[in-house]
Amino acid sequence: MLRSLTLALLTLVAVAGAAPQRIFFSRVFPSPGELGLFIANSDGTDEHPLLSTPDLDYDAAWSADGAWIAFTSERNGSADIYRAHPDGSGQERLTDSPAYDDQSAFSPDGRQIVFVTTRAGGTADLWTLDVQTRRAKALTSGPGGDFRPAWSPDGQWIAFSSDRTTGLPFSHGRWEALHVTDIYLIHPDGSGVKRLTDHTATCGSPKWSMTAIERKPCGSVSWPCAGPSLWPRLRA
Repeated sequence: MLRSLTLALLTLVAVAGAAPQRIFFSRVFPSPGELGLFIANSDGTDEHPLLSTPDLDYDAAWSADGAWIAFTSERNGSADIYRAHPDGSGQERLTDSPAYDDQSAFSPDGRQIVFVTTRAGGTADLWTLDVQTRRAKALTSGPGGDFRPAWSPDGQWIAFSSDRTTGLPFSHGRWEALHVTDIYLIHPDGSGVKRLTDHTATCGSPKWSMTAIERKPCGSVSWPCAGPSLWPRLRA
């Protein structure tokens, strides 16, 4: 059982500071291959597709100022990162690689995006992208996979989940292997990697407090875990 985590096909994300606040969500349709992004007011009114030409679009993320939405799309074959304004205008393709690019997150100033990609040997690594120049570079590397990056409000850290060094242990008395992931922090220049969790659970999808920067320099990050530790933990 997961506390504070809902396993559902509908994911809601609100952007702060808008009046009225708006949310976007991914909707899975009954027909194969139909997965689209929708946007609505926070009370559910004015629901409509984000894009005028929807395709296989998912894993969207707001920029901090609410001006852009980054998302993954397979509209041109492989999964790449795109962005568009909340009204659907200004759609741009940000990455163009035969690898799988997904799970993007904006830096607080909106100038960079961190994302997950398989372009270095097929493992899931984190890369950063300069939005203006489109220059991408590796942030993490090595065996194992790194997933679900989240930029801290002050821009100094990126939190992510990873199965590096964990292997695939087997559950006691059961046949299946467990995908054990921990939460890590890393600076955007690739330095200062540190692990926050202790290999005793599957922990993922870290989220930063949006107001944490007002209280502490680096902020606070929380995450859901499944396993012996069944609750999110909060650390500075």
